[in-house]
Amino acid sequence: MKNRGFIYIFTLVIISLLALVFYFIYSSSLNGSLIARLRLNKIQADYMAESAINIVMANKNFKDEIENKYYEMDGHEKFWNPTLTENLKDTQINNLQGKIMKGGKFNISSDVTYKKLNSKMILEGTFINKFYLESDGILNSKKGEAKDLLEFVSSFEKLKNGQIEGAKILITKGDYVIGTRNGRPAIFEEFEGPKGREEIIKSYLEPGVILYIQEGSVKLEKSPAYLDNPIILNGVLKGDKLIMEGFLFIDREGLLQSKTKVDGYLIDIFDRAGDISVKYRQENLKKYGKILPDYIKIKAGRLIKNN
Repeated sequence: MKNRGFIYIFTLVIISLLALVFYFIYSSSLNGSLIARLRLNKIQADYMAESAINIVMANKNFKDEIENKYYEMDGHEKFWNPTLTENLKDTQINNLQGKIMKGGKFNISSDVTYKKLNSKMILEGTFINKFYLESDGILNSKKGEAKDLLEFVSSFEKLKNGQIEGAKILITKGDYVIGTRNGRPAIFEEFEGPKGREEIIKSYLEPGVILYIQEGSVKLEKSPAYLDNPIILNGVLKGDKLIMEGFLFIDREGLLQSKTKVDGYLIDIFDRAGDISVKYRQENLKKYGKILPDYIKIKAGRLIKNN
């Protein structure tokens, strides 16, 4: 009897131990499964936060959104709410915000909740063409890859041909003089007439009008001469001293024979600049951003997890 009782008790102990072992195995497996599921959902939450940013970037109006905010900006930064054109399954968008900064940088931040799990992502990038961000205000053949530079120069053909909406261009193909007439900057042609030296005014130079010296020469009547006009130079510009605002693009055949100061930006891909000093002013470029080729150019940078 004692042996039978001992065997019975021993059996119960073994069964209890086996039950505990199986319980711990089951519990561990269940917890492992839950942890794995949570990890998977967290990864999915991160994907959803990233997807929200990708959808914003893929929106065909995204460039226009940034451009509009840039020209509205009157401080160092500006925020806006980007357009999300698609819904994300099982995802709540807590916050989606864009920010542009004066130096040509932007970021898009997303804050989402996927199956009760939160994720935050930030994408950094630039929205002004890198060529227009040269800190010394000079773009020449020593900066950038040759292929990119030639592509950049080629983009100016549309501007020179008057194919960019909103651009006002005055083209000269002969020999002209720039001076002041009737209290306004003017470009005129000189010639010898029956009564001696005579002149015909070609046009007054309104601020912001691009002067495209396509052929021939333009001479400055007085020194210094002040112009609030961008210049595309493919002919000859001569005189003692020119002070100008905006941008100066020296084309393949351009020849600068005047001591020149540019408050803005110099594009000298063919290295033809003469006696010239440049003070980089992004604000002077911004005035012409809507007509400058590829001025607004979106480039995505690094994606940062912000949890």
